[in-house]
Amino acid sequence: LFETHPQASWVFDRVTLKILAVNQQALTRYGYERKEFLTLTVPDLLESGDLTKFLQIADSPFAVNNLKEHWRQRSRGGAYF
Repeated sequence: LFETHPQASWVFDRVTLKILAVNQQALTRYGYERKEFLTLTVPDLLESGDLTKFLQIADSPFAVNNLKEHWRQRSRGGAYF
């Protein structure tokens, strides 16, 4: 289900911020090959101004319930979306 989900998704380690898994939609959206994406960390993907808020919400047990946030994310070429 994760791999074929239509929304770009990735999983990260909360301590190291290293990306642990990524689905095909995210690879397409960000412009990376899987092997390269799995060498990244969360700060490589998010605008620095959004990182603290993103991590605070990720730590919240209620983060996934009806939460709609928009994060400025960086593609392989450096463009934000």
